[in-house]
Amino acid sequence: MSGDRTLAPFGRRRLEVVARRALGAYIVLSVADPEGPDLDPGQFAMLAAAQRWGGGADERPFLPRAFSVARRHGDGTLTHLASGKKIPADTVLFANGRQGATDSLELEAAGLSADKRGKIQADDWGRTAVKHIYAVGDVAKGSPGLAATAFEQGRQAGLVASGHDGHLMPELIPTGVYAIPEIGMVGRTEESLTEASVPYVTGVARWSELARGLISGDEDGMLKLVVATEDRSLLGVHIIGTGAADLVHVGQALLGRPQGVDFLVNAVFNYPTFAESYKVAALDALNNMQILGLLEPGEEGEAATAPDGTAKRNGNVGKKAAPAASK
Repeated sequence: MSGDRTLAPFGRRRLEVVARRALGAYIVLSVADPEGPDLDPGQFAMLAAAQRWGGGADERPFLPRAFSVARRHGDGTLTHLASGKKIPADTVLFANGRQGATDSLELEAAGLSADKRGKIQADDWGRTAVKHIYAVGDVAKGSPGLAATAFEQGRQAGLVASGHDGHLMPELIPTGVYAIPEIGMVGRTEESLTEASVPYVTGVARWSELARGLISGDEDGMLKLVVATEDRSLLGVHIIGTGAADLVHVGQALLGRPQGVDFLVNAVFNYPTFAESYKVAALDALNNMQILGLLEPGEEGEAATAPDGTAKRNGNVGKKAAPAASK
């Protein structure tokens, strides 16, 4: 398939660049996807680099374009962009986002209706306007459209439908994108924190800095921690590289925990592993805080000692701190 030219109108998710590396195809992205998650800038930059390393000559693949029509043209296709530009290609792949498969359900007969994407209005427990009918997953309006989320939505709907108490879905839901390279994310992005005027620092670990990355020859990866400067809690975790969709759950378990970054600094990770990236990124975050004058010298993640001699951080409350070395 090397040398093929493909127009892939996916847009905002910006993930289809992996097709170029995996299939040897020339990719042009087009049309924003309003349902797709935004990538962290670091993830996006590495994904773009991965595409360029995969071969081909297009150095401007991420220009959003709206197209008006795509037609067969000889042995290939010709796509007309709204700007007036025309793009020849062997294949046009058009993705219109997730569509709820409700067309054949005759919802009107049940007293329900769906929007243009086939989604039904439902509350937080999946209850629709008809009390004995529930909707979850891709057919529920407002659902993130993730398989893992749908599993939990279905479980909660089942509890409520059978007369048990349900629980609201957690706000912090991880996202895994099984691309090449893999992507995992959970929590806040730098852009959202900047817009909300929330002070933060970041810490980064790269696969090329890890023993596991060097041993395996898999150096194209990165983990970024977004850390609150006020209480050192983790606000967001963004990963790209091997195992990203699995690794993100470590950060998910620590999101919002005060001094979460200190916990990672003092934790012992198996060596050599990609999970060790959490410790490296946490150290980087604390180093950045120290550079900004937000840490006292020598305070790099060590448990501060309270007046009664107990440690205050990292879940060590009530344990005696180590005695100071004698001079």
